[in-house]
Amino acid sequence: MNKELIFQKAAAYLSDHPLNRFDESFVAGHEELIGIKIFEDPIFKIGSATDPLFQEWKKPEVLHPDILLPEDWLPGAKTVISFFLPFNKTIVDANAKDLVGCVKEWFYARRQGQKVLEMTAEYIAGLLTAEGEKAIVPVTSEHFKSITRSVYTWSERHAGYICGLGTFGMSGGFISEKGMAGRLGSVITTAELPVDERPYSDWMEYCSGCGVCARNCPGNAIDSDGEKGKTRQFRLCLDNIMHMTYDGKPPYGCGKCAVRVPCQSRIPKKVPKAPRI
Repeated sequence: MNKELIFQKAAAYLSDHPLNRFDESFVAGHEELIGIKIFEDPIFKIGSATDPLFQEWKKPEVLHPDILLPEDWLPGAKTVISFFLPFNKTIVDANAKDLVGCVKEWFYARRQGQKVLEMTAEYIAGLLTAEGEKAIVPVTSEHFKSITRSVYTWSERHAGYICGLGTFGMSGGFISEKGMAGRLGSVITTAELPVDERPYSDWMEYCSGCGVCARNCPGNAIDSDGEKGKTRQFRLCLDNIMHMTYDGKPPYGCGKCAVRVPCQSRIPKKVPKAPRI
């Protein structure tokens, strides 16, 4: 199976799946949300599972020495498929109206959307296994777990960067050609698929440096130094959603750095530097 066919089938699966619209089982008590679409058309990129950049993950200043590489997840891995699912404009616009608290549209898009994302990744893996290949979805594997409070055994953002899907922004979020307001997923496989070119050389190349995300952040967590800033941002996210539980558990979700910003739905233009006097 060629990669274009995989992408076409996966996009059709996402578009047609009933859970790609808010469902009563997820948004009980918020019937006004039922039927709203969660994700728009995805974008896909393919990277080599043996790309030397994966080894960079092991550096403490990048991620963590205990993070798992593609070969650790799947012996004989040759390819990593990374994809970005942009949130529907209704969800993005709702979150942009309130830059302080967590809004229900964004909250439930994170919750139900994660299920949709995982199902899409598993569907891609199923297409590959039907062709006799092996495939694994890291985030649904039993080996996916937290190493520290902010580092897991697999990083969707770093995988996306390596595969050519996009770069990081000032907030630490991921900027794809369809912007930052969305979710990332990936599949590791033994299938040897053509690798996409990485159209950048710097990890923050798509970030304009405008600083709007930092101004949007209600916890003043962006542009802070080291772990202190990350910890404060994490606590802010928890505080934002304590009044909105799901299955009795309050997951975190804010997303103010991904809306009402130049990189919301595209790669932003660079901010021109002031001339020297």
